[in-house]
Amino acid sequence: MGSPLSLVIAIYMEWFETLAIEEAHKKPRVWLRYVDDTFIIWNHGNAELDTFLKHINNASPSITFTMEKENHNELPFLDVLVKRTDTKWETSVYRKPTRTGQYLNQKSNHHQSTKRGIINTLLDRAFGLCYTKEGLEKELGIIKNDLQRNDYSRVMVEQALARRRQELHKEEKPPQPVLVLPYIR
Repeated sequence: MGSPLSLVIAIYMEWFETLAIEEAHKKPRVWLRYVDDTFIIWNHGNAELDTFLKHINNASPSITFTMEKENHNELPFLDVLVKRTDTKWETSVYRKPTRTGQYLNQKSNHHQSTKRGIINTLLDRAFGLCYTKEGLEKELGIIKNDLQRNDYSRVMVEQALARRRQELHKEEKPPQPVLVLPYIR
């Protein structure tokens, strides 16, 4: 990321993945990639999945894929925990087991907008990723505990949460038409 070669590598990886998947005997139902992480849905069984992994790893000697399979119907992908149920997919926030819950301390010598930004970012992630109301409430509890341990006042966190909930319940206005006029000398 940030390298001048990033675009070239991304274009190559898209070409490489497309070619490798097209040549595969059995294909994934879904193939999603973000930078160097892929999320696939596979309907053909574990033996065929291992065969597919060998296939894409043999496509180029310089590219090696590794695989993490779901455990107890759950699979972390980036900072999302994807849970498979009988009828649907549910998502929530994923944290690595080594997480400490340490954020910028409220008493640090940083501008208040930075500290509010930390709270808002955590709340936005919770509201954006938590699929169920119970999952959201659990996540909000974790956020409140983490921030309290980092000396954020309960009032500050509750105010930010109230603003976030209020934003969700605002009526959406229809988009206004936009007219773009190019500059011509």
